[in-house]
Amino acid sequence: MDSAEPSMPTIPTVTRAQTQPQAAPEPAGIPDAQPPAQAFAPAAGTAPAVAPPTPPVSPAETQAAAPGVNQGDYAGFTPRFFASMIDGFIVAVIYGLVSTIPSFLLSMVTGTSQDPGLALVSAIAGMALWVLGMAGVYAYWIYFTGKSGQTVGKKLLNIRVVDAATGRPPTYTHAFLREVIGKLLSSFLLLGYLWMLWDQRKQTWHDKIAGTVVVKA
Repeated sequence: MDSAEPSMPTIPTVTRAQTQPQAAPEPAGIPDAQPPAQAFAPAAGTAPAVAPPTPPVSPAETQAAAPGVNQGDYAGFTPRFFASMIDGFIVAVIYGLVSTIPSFLLSMVTGTSQDPGLALVSAIAGMALWVLGMAGVYAYWIYFTGKSGQTVGKKLLNIRVVDAATGRPPTYTHAFLREVIGKLLSSFLLLGYLWMLWDQRKQTWHDKIAGTVVVKA
């Protein structure tokens, strides 16, 4: 009998798709990895940008000038002195018309009387006239200072009182503080008036109390 021929082994056919490597499946529940944010990171060896430090403020700079007022705009002693002389003459006339002249006429009428009642009336009238005279004097200072910062004397000397914080004319409240309370304190040995000679903003005591400065108009 003829012997059977041995059969050739079968070679499996490998397709092109099977030769391509397959990507490993991603684990469930893990999001895609994001690339590191390096666009805004500083380069290696480079220090991050730091804002420059604020320079220290000297004590002199803490007394800031009023808005729109330069250091050279503060009125000096001489124009303020002559403005005060002019205003002093004006208030003397006011006081004379309101108080001195009426008091003199009253004394002419009642001076020779021996009536105690009339003498009492004369004394009360004289006190009232003095009060009216002082009221007229202070009304002059307060009205013009609060209205425009310029009395007649200041206007003639081209200087003006302004609020140290706003650069505008002071309010009537500040004018009262300056012209009444402040000037009473400044009159002590005249030290409050002379204070402007060494003050940085040429302020007197009544300026400091009212928060005002005197500038060139």
